[in-house]
Amino acid sequence: MVGFWFFLILSAAIAFMIFALLTKPSVRRRELGLRTIRKALAIPMAIVIWIVIFSSIYFSSLAGFHTVTVGDDDIRLEYVIPPLSVSMRYAEIGDVMRRPAYKSRWRLEIYTPTGNKFESAPGSYREIKAAAEDLELRRKRAVR
Repeated sequence: MVGFWFFLILSAAIAFMIFALLTKPSVRRRELGLRTIRKALAIPMAIVIWIVIFSSIYFSSLAGFHTVTVGDDDIRLEYVIPPLSVSMRYAEIGDVMRRPAYKSRWRLEIYTPTGNKFESAPGSYREIKAAAEDLELRRKRAVR
């Protein structure tokens, strides 16, 4: 959750700096012949830049569940954005897979027999492998 707030503030700070560069004459260098633009144009530009930066961070590292809580009969998947918790019984799990995400990062994918897919946030190979093997073992025990 700390990472979410950090990246939210970081992307907002970058957008604010771009807004200041576009609108404040004292920040821009007159020697370069650069002029300021109107605030009515600078505000939407800064907002678009903020959305692009934050959404790229979100989709690359914050999307998906972050925590799997393993119980005796079920698992609970906890998401950061939106703050949400999903519980499912082991019998409701159809398949558990590991997929490469980006460079050395991996994602855990949990499929239900009805075709629903639950995807984790990127994690290390070791963590994802351990979680997938544990879930698969518990799922097989529950099906028996």
